Amino acid sequence: PMGAIPAPSGRGEGLVVVGSRTYYSTIGTIHELQSSTGAPISSFPAPEGECRSLTYGRGYLFSGDSKDGKITVFNRFTHAVRGVINAPGAGNRQAEGLAFDSRRRILYVANQSENMIYALRVSGI
Repeated sequence: PMGAIPAPSGRGEGLVVVGSRTYYSTIGTIHELQSSTGAPISSFPAPEGECRSLTYGRGYLFSGDSKDGKITVFNRFTHAVRGVINAPGAGNRQAEGLAFDSRRRILYVANQSENMIYALRVSGI
């Protein structure tokens, strides 16, 4: 390994690095860490429920909640919710993985229930 930082206790689910910050979710809580040291900066409840997956793009964090099939888009500084996207497909694990292509404004959503990766065009962001 090139290195390691300590992670908050709890079952780790989502992870995304944004510049000098790392966002790490433990299902109900999102932790903001200093990327170089792992020092905690803040922790806050996952907006709109659980956070099983995280991604970042165009100034927003995207938090996937497979329990209800919702992806919450929110401001990483204020935590204000910008919008909620219904995860595509069926099953109870619809938002298990997320990735965002900022240039093309495409959100990729892994649906493990169907073993599919969906591509969604996200406008307004």
